[in-house]
Amino acid sequence: MQKVYQTFLGLLSFFLPITCLILFILITILLRINGDLGWLFYITREWLAGKELYTQLIEVNPPMIIYLMAPAVWLANMTDFSAAGATKIYFSLFVLIPTIAHINLSRLVLPEKTRNVYIYAVIFITFVVPFYDFGQRDHLAIILLIPYLFVRYLKVSSQIKINSFKLFLYGVFAGIALCLKPYFIIIPFFSECFLLYQFRKEYRLVTIEPVTAVLFFCGFITSIFIFHPQYFSQIVPLALATYWTYGKPISSFGLPYYALMVMLIFIVARYLTSKKHRELVMYFNIILLASFLSFLIQSHYSYQLLPFKTILFLNFTLTTCLYVHDKAEIKKSMILISALACYLLVFSTGHIFYDQRGVIQKSMTNIELPKLSDIGYKGLDHTAEMINNNFTGKNIYIFSTNVWPSAFITSYTRAIWSSSFGALWPIPAIAMARNDRGSLSEENVKKIDAVTNYVVNIINHDLTINDPAIIVIDVTEPPSYFYDGFEFETFISQNKKMSDIFKQYQLTDIKFSIHKDKKYKVYTKKSNPVHASSDKK
Repeated sequence: MQKVYQTFLGLLSFFLPITCLILFILITILLRINGDLGWLFYITREWLAGKELYTQLIEVNPPMIIYLMAPAVWLANMTDFSAAGATKIYFSLFVLIPTIAHINLSRLVLPEKTRNVYIYAVIFITFVVPFYDFGQRDHLAIILLIPYLFVRYLKVSSQIKINSFKLFLYGVFAGIALCLKPYFIIIPFFSECFLLYQFRKEYRLVTIEPVTAVLFFCGFITSIFIFHPQYFSQIVPLALATYWTYGKPISSFGLPYYALMVMLIFIVARYLTSKKHRELVMYFNIILLASFLSFLIQSHYSYQLLPFKTILFLNFTLTTCLYVHDKAEIKKSMILISALACYLLVFSTGHIFYDQRGVIQKSMTNIELPKLSDIGYKGLDHTAEMINNNFTGKNIYIFSTNVWPSAFITSYTRAIWSSSFGALWPIPAIAMARNDRGSLSEENVKKIDAVTNYVVNIINHDLTINDPAIIVIDVTEPPSYFYDGFEFETFISQNKKMSDIFKQYQLTDIKFSIHKDKKYKVYTKKSNPVHASSDKK
């Protein structure tokens, strides 16, 4: 029977990393580019080409993600990779660096017999769990922050000596994470408070890694004041006044399921026999709490829950591994259960891999991502073909509060995106202040009124200077993030200059399909009309 267990363990060690690799390849090949990443790739490319960030290119986030995206743009420029291909390859390699650091540090904390399982979980949680949101700022930030959190625990709790250069590197990782997501400062703050409380005598704050992280973050903030002063003078007030309309209700995130996992962690942790193990699990629980609080104070998107999910799944794996290590009598049964679970995972993955073998083989042979129609997006391919046939090199303006249209136009077509915004995210708040003032506080109304002319002037400027060949309007009832009854056409008619520009266009019967649940109307210049009959050459 011992040989059977050892065989299962050996196969588990062999198949699990391969399974994770296959799943990640499937996700990379079979998913279209993330909308936010597509837009960020575009504005980084335009910024490197000479456009001014935060004036000609309106982006709500600090510029660190633009700096990190620059190598992906260079990769695309030096090769034949598309925006989607270059972005996916670059961020896969980027994430690999802190992941290797995380794995190496975990070896210093975990008992030898539990390390492999935890390492496999790290690979799966880092590369597979994010799915469509792989490479989002929240994902990058928590992956960069974890090595710092690990090394802080190691140094304070065990007084382990670590190479000074590595400590500096972990501090830089943490600094980049905070620059990507300033909200995340709550996570190292909570971790330091726990370490101070738990290890008063051994605790030292002024060491290489926290000092490096703080100096990096402060230097970054200073650089924004110097090189991008418009971010604080224009974008931050605009975001504070209008961005609150974005997000989803808390009830849409399946939090009871995660609460159950947290309860299991607390229950299992009580039965850990090693004090050091209990301290480690409690440390991760504190980080978990901080991650959840950072989610609550934001606008509530699925990718903003990724840091919490990442820490939760890591802590769940960690707690399970430590419990099995402490309970010798269940080690063998856990190996069997783990092996069977692995085989189930491999089987299901293999089935997907087999079904998509033609697409995958073609992508590997041509060293390029498949066509949208090959991965189930036939409507997108039709729309891209229509745009390329009729509007290659021409300006397109889209009235939408979703970022996907900008990513689609800039990543999959040869038309030119002519809006300074990736999505018209200030419009829902402006529309509410105009048409439903009673539902807003007086303070909110004042903030919105203060930025309304700024937003309207940018839209009018884009429509006038860029003179788009077509204007596309989201006519879903209502468009995303708006109150019932809102129509973009009504909003346009309420602005004289915008309305005058719009009178130069006429409605066409062109079908524009880029969202499963969205409807669009397409308007072309009266002086150069295009109809559905001319969709194809």
